[in-house]
Amino acid sequence: MTYWQQSSNNWSEHSEWITLTPSDTAKKHLCFVQETGYFETKYPYFTEREGLASCLILFTLKGTGYLTYKGNQYTVGKNEAFFIDSRCYQKYWTGQHEEWTFLWVHIEGGMAASYYQLFSRPDGPVVSIKQPELLESLLRSLLALHMQRKTVRSELDASKLIVDILTELVKVRTPEQGEREHMPVYIRKLQQALEQNFAEKWTLGRMAKLAAVNKYQLAKEFKYYTGFSPNEYLINRRITAAKIKLKYTSQSIKEIAAEVGIENASHFINLFKNREGITPLMFRKMWG
Repeated sequence: MTYWQQSSNNWSEHSEWITLTPSDTAKKHLCFVQETGYFETKYPYFTEREGLASCLILFTLKGTGYLTYKGNQYTVGKNEAFFIDSRCYQKYWTGQHEEWTFLWVHIEGGMAASYYQLFSRPDGPVVSIKQPELLESLLRSLLALHMQRKTVRSELDASKLIVDILTELVKVRTPEQGEREHMPVYIRKLQQALEQNFAEKWTLGRMAKLAAVNKYQLAKEFKYYTGFSPNEYLINRRITAAKIKLKYTSQSIKEIAAEVGIENASHFINLFKNREGITPLMFRKMWG
């Protein structure tokens, strides 16, 4: 994808914009900042781009901004943030007769893309921040750090701050402990059934019948409260049981696959390798 950008840079003299060049070490091993800043903007401020190899985090301190991303338009108000993949088309702007003040950072490297995948939802990239003071402090600390002379230590400190920022954003879309404690009874019941009877044949239809709810509702709610789809939860339980057998028994791969509920040994090997990065036989040898 070819990178392009156009903008109207209508911001105050108090605004900050820092562009950085990371070390090879940071590029290989750390999360690092591509650009970061603090903008106090007025109409007709806007940025429009596509094809930039980074993720963008923007947090509104005051006023209101607007974002177009993946074909949808969003409003971004005070204490709200968005987290987007800058390779995709985006446009964000200050409305007519309005002002918009925000902190922002383009990041690359490390686990940034993985955090974006954890954060991404069909309902869009804009979230209300539950602890706005914390996110503001982290972003300001990151900006202040890069206004100093760069050292090996500063890149490590920056990577830590970035991970803290990413974690706070992902936590917004993760149920609080209190919410998990109010997990619906039918999900607890299904979890217990899958834990105890993982070797049996399960379909989403059977799971929904046991839970006495619509299968689409089940899939959505189960994912929300457990972090897994029902099928992925079942596969995870089967792989865990298989790992114990691989470590502590001399059963064949085919026998183990059948005992954990996967009749096709080749399918079992593929499932295992996709999740563990090695084949069941390699896993067994690694554990002696």
